[in-house]
Amino acid sequence: QGGSIRIEGTMYNSSGTTTEYKISPKFKDCVFKNNGGLVVEKGGAIAIYRGDPVFESCVFDTNLVFEKGGAVFVSEHSAPQFRNSTFTGNQASYTTVEYNNGQPIWRNIGGGAIYMHNAQGIKIVNCTFSYNKAQTATSNANGGAIEVSNNWFPSDDRQLIIDRSTFSYNSAASTNSSVFGGAISASSPITIQNSLFYENIIHATYHSEGGAIHIGIQTRTNQQTSQEENGESFLINNTIVQNRVIAAANNEAGVPQGNPAGAAGGVGLSSGQNTFGTWFNNIFWANQAQGWQDIYWDSNFKLIFGNNVVEDIYGSQELTEAVTYSKYPNFTDTTKHLYSLS
Repeated sequence: QGGSIRIEGTMYNSSGTTTEYKISPKFKDCVFKNNGGLVVEKGGAIAIYRGDPVFESCVFDTNLVFEKGGAVFVSEHSAPQFRNSTFTGNQASYTTVEYNNGQPIWRNIGGGAIYMHNAQGIKIVNCTFSYNKAQTATSNANGGAIEVSNNWFPSDDRQLIIDRSTFSYNSAASTNSSVFGGAISASSPITIQNSLFYENIIHATYHSEGGAIHIGIQTRTNQQTSQEENGESFLINNTIVQNRVIAAANNEAGVPQGNPAGAAGGVGLSSGQNTFGTWFNNIFWANQAQGWQDIYWDSNFKLIFGNNVVEDIYGSQELTEAVTYSKYPNFTDTTKHLYSLS
């Protein structure tokens, strides 16, 4: 784990009290390229355990693993920061299937660029993610660029923060299961703000959601209070355009058949009754799926949803013009991916 560098702090237990000692190196103007390979399970370039490193103006290019975190794998309460960095062409890929006693080994693949087992406190600022991929021939493949697991702690009020970043041409694909999040799949509290998502895509053979983003945050037990608590997601000032979900079951010859199974070319929200937070001042436009093109959420969602521009939406609650608009946003030039408003 960690094809190039493994960052690992220590943990000390004394009289029943556990203390973590994290390490916080800084990497500036570094290039991590062609690390990992199909012999590395997690973190093609970097694996982080109990560490809070800073990566500034770094390049992560064409790193590879066969399970999670094509470039970076994060776990053990780590909170790295990524600033002004680029992630291009990294992959979590399991297409050459292994067998055990004649049966295929199923692996859930995720995070073409970054996989986060714990995400609270992680910051991604002014970064670019493009052409990253999560793909598998057996099970789920989630988060073409980033996957965030459901291992979050209610006693820690920090969130994963993604700010002023661009996600384009990332993809997640499975030939045998569902896929969630062409760019980002998040199952922990998350804030995404001032960011751009375009031309991200899902390819799948079963029901799949979120050509750009999928959010599915389950409740967790607060170990201090023994109470179940809900997570929050915040989408603020983002532009999410021209992302796609392509999902349909195949017959034995591998030809698509049956009912289309894709939803939410833009953003999909599962477990809406467990997810609080605010989606405000976003543009969801020209995303494509076989059903409910821009946004799809399940019943009884708890979000505050206001001042958004949305072309197509599905949900159990009707939204009025007081909280959503369906007029073309007058982008500067979509053919050149200039999505500022003219």
